[in-house]
Amino acid sequence: MLVLVQIIILLGISLAFLPETWAALPAMALVLFIAASVFTFLGMAIGYIFSSEETGVLGSISMGSLLLFVSGVVLPIEAISPGLREISSFNPFVISEKIIREIFIFESSIAGVWVDLVILMGYAMVLFLVILIIESILHRQLVHKFLRRHQEVHRQQDQVNKNDV
Repeated sequence: MLVLVQIIILLGISLAFLPETWAALPAMALVLFIAASVFTFLGMAIGYIFSSEETGVLGSISMGSLLLFVSGVVLPIEAISPGLREISSFNPFVISEKIIREIFIFESSIAGVWVDLVILMGYAMVLFLVILIIESILHRQLVHKFLRRHQEVHRQQDQVNKNDV
């Protein structure tokens, strides 16, 4: 829900400065929603992997810096080695930027960028499944710990009750 509010604000501001972009608005909203979902799910997965808040923040900052560094924002993609350039073409930052540029600047349709959009949706689905799996494993462990602790408390209370009688 928060992502939708952010997208509405971003697109509203862009319409204030570029009113001729009404035609690209639905496609941009879709792309921004998928891209925001990918990065939200990536942050959640990193948060679940690490045990403390500090290491989770450090891991997410490191991952974001790495993805940003090889996205063409810090260094031009043309300046890096061909092997790393090929790998960076699958970077979610690069894919999102490419789709937004194609739709917004070159006025392409969704059909013109469908391959990159499918890759981005694939990232979102894979990360969502990873989060579901991690969440189910953590939930099972937490329930098991809770039940074991709850059972120990009841055993201690039973022992106290038997000793009192």
